[in-house]
Amino acid sequence: MCLVCYKEQPEVRSSFMEAMLELTQTSKVVEMIQKGDLLKSLRSLREMKPWKAPILLAHLHRLYEKHEEAAVRSFSQFYPTVTPADVAAMAEQSHFLAYLDNLVQSRPEENRLNFLQSLLEPESLRDDWLELALTHDAPKHCDTLTNDGQPRWHSHYFPWGYGRLLSLLICLPADYSSKQKMIEMCRSHGYWTGYLHLCKELQRRTEAFSTICQLDDITLLEEPDGVEPQTMDEWKLLIQLSQEHNNIAANSQQASDVNGSSWPDGPADCEGKISPESLTLMLARTAGPDRALSMLEECGVQLVLSPHSKLVCELLRVTEKRQRAMIQTMLERCDRFLWSQHA
Repeated sequence: MCLVCYKEQPEVRSSFMEAMLELTQTSKVVEMIQKGDLLKSLRSLREMKPWKAPILLAHLHRLYEKHEEAAVRSFSQFYPTVTPADVAAMAEQSHFLAYLDNLVQSRPEENRLNFLQSLLEPESLRDDWLELALTHDAPKHCDTLTNDGQPRWHSHYFPWGYGRLLSLLICLPADYSSKQKMIEMCRSHGYWTGYLHLCKELQRRTEAFSTICQLDDITLLEEPDGVEPQTMDEWKLLIQLSQEHNNIAANSQQASDVNGSSWPDGPADCEGKISPESLTLMLARTAGPDRALSMLEECGVQLVLSPHSKLVCELLRVTEKRQRAMIQTMLERCDRFLWSQHA
């Protein structure tokens, strides 16, 4: 924490680093660093064990000045002698983020969340790091958000450079108000994967269903990572939201084409598309085709099923009958067996 002690006094921090650079000027490591070979320089630093933090920090400062991000990514091997706070005081924000990501990923997968939590001193760093990860190597806002701030079609497929770190940050334990702040940060940046995860965690399920309909990907309704409807009321809400969004998309399609929208709504038969029909089939597989079709009527949705959907429903009805017959046969056999034992 050498540099952190005076983080509010940059002139003191600068003087301290200048003094340490002067003090270590005669070290053999300095000669290696000046030659510009990063790997050999790092090997020389590893051979200096056990490290003294101020001296090691001075050499890392030299390495950073010479190699910038390439150097700072390797600083994770010097933890905990040099901490994230030390690197943050030395490096640019984007470079620090690369260091932090490497540091966390250097731990076994099952330990990463607890390790990341141990680095949060103070806890307010969580929001700072989340903001950094959402704004560096990230999709443009115009690619994930519409002009009115709504989710853009299929924009959850965009890669996020620090997606692994983001997924850990939003999973960190936090109080309700902190989670609320995180969910708004994810929404404002169009990080829909994180937004849906937090909606599910905070039981903001209506918002999650609305977002999923706008993203138009039925796999987002599937467990374990999706937000699956749990009650018939939620299925009804989802079908209604889907109908509303489909109507809006149909009415605005021509205007979107004129404005040069980069994300059209796609073809009506697009696989994985969310529509009243695809939701009905999804519900039919869990609650039965007759219950699913009656739900459509309750929602006031006038829908003529495609031949494929009709075939699926008929197959599900046949399967249901066979399952009922099989269960009935098993019950009768159990009953006869129990009576025979009683006799």
